[in-house]
Amino acid sequence: MVSGPWLGLLLPAVCATPGGGGAEGAPVLEPGTLLELPAPPDRVLAGDLDGDGAPDLLTGDGQQLWILLGRGDGSFDPSADLGPAASDPALRLVADLDGDGDLDLLLGRSRPEPVLTPWLRTATGEWLPAEPLALPGDARPQRLEALDLDGDGLRDLLVLDARGRLLLFQGAGAAAFRPLRPRETAEGLRSLLVEDLDGDGFQDLVLGTGDGVEILLSAGSPEPSAAGRLDLPVAADRLALLDGTGDGVEDLLVLTASPPALFLAEGLGAGAFATARPAAEIPPWHEARFADLDRDGQMDLLLGRAGADSLMILRGRRGRFVQEEPVALGFEPAGLALADVDRDRRPEILAWGGEAGAGRIAVLRLPGEAREPTLLPATLRAGGTAELLVDGIRSHAEVFLLYSPSGPGRSRVVGLELDLAAPVFLLAEVAAGALGEARFVVQIPADAAGRMAWLQAVEYAEGSKRATNAVALRIRD
Repeated sequence: MVSGPWLGLLLPAVCATPGGGGAEGAPVLEPGTLLELPAPPDRVLAGDLDGDGAPDLLTGDGQQLWILLGRGDGSFDPSADLGPAASDPALRLVADLDGDGDLDLLLGRSRPEPVLTPWLRTATGEWLPAEPLALPGDARPQRLEALDLDGDGLRDLLVLDARGRLLLFQGAGAAAFRPLRPRETAEGLRSLLVEDLDGDGFQDLVLGTGDGVEILLSAGSPEPSAAGRLDLPVAADRLALLDGTGDGVEDLLVLTASPPALFLAEGLGAGAFATARPAAEIPPWHEARFADLDRDGQMDLLLGRAGADSLMILRGRRGRFVQEEPVALGFEPAGLALADVDRDRRPEILAWGGEAGAGRIAVLRLPGEAREPTLLPATLRAGGTAELLVDGIRSHAEVFLLYSPSGPGRSRVVGLELDLAAPVFLLAEVAAGALGEARFVVQIPADAAGRMAWLQAVEYAEGSKRATNAVALRIRD
């Protein structure tokens, strides 16, 4: 591994202005920061890679990788590089692979032999490669995902194979993974969405293919099973979930590039969806991200267009999308991402591109007040694990679970009436992720079935603490 000062130039600048007046309430972008690089970045990932609480950026040009160390205010310091760590842009992942609480890197390549290599950060801040993970020799990996499919608290790996396979690796701890039987899927996997679709507390998969969508439910197994399919006349290039019909059930949104269009499949519950129907016409695009940009509870769409030096924003309105005026960038965006790089509890837009010898990363800020930390509801099952999500966290949080294991009794806590005889407190602690979200995995005791639980998280940042909303849930059998 090579370490040393990174010699690129970082220049703060105004890099975006509204391209025109949109509708009232439009998420107009504020001036941000322009990072100038020695080569066009092929991808940008965000995460706290040095453990100081400020999100950093991982980027590269296909041959070299650089880590730009964040100051926590949206600016970045020159950094050490990772040396000749060649990897495919789509085969990079930032996640805690060894369970030590620090973020690690997973770097993969498809040629000459398909392989994934974990890079672990040492106590001295160096990055060292661990034992590589070999993929099948005929594999054509095109995307990685790290998640806990079986609820054991260890990260599992999913590899989307363009040959029509989902390669599964069960986490064994210490950045080791056990290969499972590959799952055959449709040819031409395009996209992946990870969500708890059926409310059982375990993460499920939505796979976008060249002619539809496949639904896989995990049910606590590292090998998810098929639960349904939606046929489409087009490829499912991007996927998102939202309640587009206002019935309280999340629907599936499918974005396709050729021809450019949006489809909506109404949710039926338990991971099932109705036939997809056209939802909106959109302009041609080559890069897209779904996000609630104006924080109105509706999913918006951010588009980068081929041949255009601007971004297009489409505001979501109950399954419809209203096109706003373009936002000028000054260069054609090759990629887009969202990350809270200034720790104001609002994600910034990262757009990157450039030309030979002149790469750029634009950091665009969304206006408005910082959002309050919020604990989102989850499914609690006795004897199982629950993944809790706290949104709007700046740097660090703890979550408390209070429940009554046995006996009668009633009490009132922050306006919620609960059974509180012999209360038991469970505590989980985690640092926030790059998007201002903190995820907790909590073990639920087996004797808690049928009882009411009270959950609340507390954020600690810059010497102060703030409590989230309280959530009351019944623990299922």
